[in-house]
Amino acid sequence: MSWRYQPVIVLDHGGDFCTLCEVYFDDADRLIRWGQPMPSASGEDVSQLQSDLVRMLVDSYSWVPVQYDDLRVGMTFERALTMEERENIARMVEFMRTVAGKVRELPK
Repeated sequence: MSWRYQPVIVLDHGGDFCTLCEVYFDDADRLIRWGQPMPSASGEDVSQLQSDLVRMLVDSYSWVPVQYDDLRVGMTFERALTMEERENIARMVEFMRTVAGKVRELPK
């Protein structure tokens, strides 16, 4: 079983909003279950939070959003990016992480 974040559109009394939810797949990449729409990101520590935010960022760019209420067991999703484009985003994030580490090292 694998999982990722899926951008979803949620119908709300104040209008639609876009967020993420966790989606879980069988070995054929068909949806088997999903979580509730996420109000925000969190982690047990800052490293986990940062890793989760990176994964959210990449997944939010990688998949075409769907209506949350349309999620069904067995459905598949449309890719918005190629694997090469996803890798480019991951490299960009790693570069940001490297730069942030160097900024922390600068004398004050």
